[in-house]
Amino acid sequence: MIRKNRPVEDIFLRTKPINVLIDLIEKPRYIRELSKRNDVCACHLSNNYLYNFKVLIKTRKQGRKRYLELNKKGKETAKHFINILSLLKESSLKKTSEKIDGTKRI
Repeated sequence: MIRKNRPVEDIFLRTKPINVLIDLIEKPRYIRELSKRNDVCACHLSNNYLYNFKVLIKTRKQGRKRYLELNKKGKETAKHFINILSLLKESSLKKTSEKIDGTKRI
């Protein structure tokens, strides 16, 4: 089944895990806060994402709360994902403008 109005970044990337990484660039976040901001179950975030991103994320426990923050490699990776997303959005905007105008731009 083909969805016509699907964003380009959804085709190439899993957007929720990438949004979690990008959200951690700003500052370390509490797991519950991060899950609410990115519409991900907190249990799923703490178990699966931490396991998959253990090279990119470090955890810090403060009292009963567990905070996530990116290490150096994680920050570099998140910045690369930001660049990739911006390139994909630019290319999708060019395609939509071509469809509207009927002319190709090079």
